[in-house]
Amino acid sequence: MFREQSLMNIPNDDCLWPLRFIFQNLYKIKVTNFIIKKMLTNLTILLIIQTYLFLRENSGSYFLKFLPAFAGSFFFLASYYSTPIIGKCVFDAIENAQLWQLNTSSPKLTKQVRREAFFTNLVGIVASILAILSATAIGLPSGDKKDFMFFLAIYESFTPIWKRLVLWNHTFDIAFVALVAIAPCYNVIYLLTHVRLQCLMLLHHVRNLNCDYKFSNLFDLFHDDKYQRTIEERLKFCIIRHSILLSILNKVRNELQHFIVIFATTGAVLFISIAVFCYSFEGNLRNEYKSLLLLVLIGALTCGHVVVSGQLIENVTFDHYEILRTVEWDCWNTRNKNLFVIYLQNSREIFKIRFTENLSVNFLLGISIVRALFTAFSLMRQLQLSRKE
Repeated sequence: MFREQSLMNIPNDDCLWPLRFIFQNLYKIKVTNFIIKKMLTNLTILLIIQTYLFLRENSGSYFLKFLPAFAGSFFFLASYYSTPIIGKCVFDAIENAQLWQLNTSSPKLTKQVRREAFFTNLVGIVASILAILSATAIGLPSGDKKDFMFFLAIYESFTPIWKRLVLWNHTFDIAFVALVAIAPCYNVIYLLTHVRLQCLMLLHHVRNLNCDYKFSNLFDLFHDDKYQRTIEERLKFCIIRHSILLSILNKVRNELQHFIVIFATTGAVLFISIAVFCYSFEGNLRNEYKSLLLLVLIGALTCGHVVVSGQLIENVTFDHYEILRTVEWDCWNTRNKNLFVIYLQNSREIFKIRFTENLSVNFLLGISIVRALFTAFSLMRQLQLSRKE
């Protein structure tokens, strides 16, 4: 303890290797990177064409018919554009960081961090599978989907000769659409989970700053030069480690701050577009129930996982400060006390992923989202009942 630890060899012994394998390869492999760029180009062209059609038709019914899919597409456009940027920023930050291996002097702590890594990987894999199933169920052409999916209607009208080829290309892209849509969220989860696990191991050191000396006489310790040097070395070790972990989080947050606003906006538009579709669609939704259920499930799972990860990183940085406040420093000399004050001051910063000054990714955001969902669906239900009357 309080010595240089064995470092994690990224990517060979990455404890979150399934998330890395799935989401890093989306932009790192040339083929998948090309597919993402192709999908970004295709969707941009389709949105431009549909904007022109809205202006040409100048019809309220036509506008409402394709508006939900059109508005929701901007979330996917943001995902296509940002996935390589966010992915490179996050994975490079982790690769360049000096992460400890998940082996500690405490078997209980080792078991805890390995268990958290396992469940993070498990949820990520399940979310990826559900995302592919959801995209397949919703995106593949079938039934009357061309009546509300504007891109299928465009394929039908503008490429009758090449329709089959275009649809094959669309079908091939479906799996990538799903993974790219959740990739920005899971890139952030990957980063937060790694740093949280490192923080938990650092907290084990903080709790044991006075280990081996707990039952010694305070007066003797104050005049014990060896003890004071030991505490100084331990404090410096923890301060440096804490600053390294905090700098990783702050660096990535500062680089990706503008994407938080973009995804908050486009995610809200996507939700509103789904609600408007459920309310305004006049066809038979029974065939689409499973597709919509899968979409809601993957949305809830991904959003919930991000919220939990944001709350847990807040908790561990708050616990760091609270544990420091309980450290017995009465028998330390002036130099060590000054170091401790610096450490305590640095630890007062609770890391948060902020949308605004008062809104962060945590449980309060999750509660706000659930309330908004409940309010929106209650309103949609009342509008449907009033329309039937």
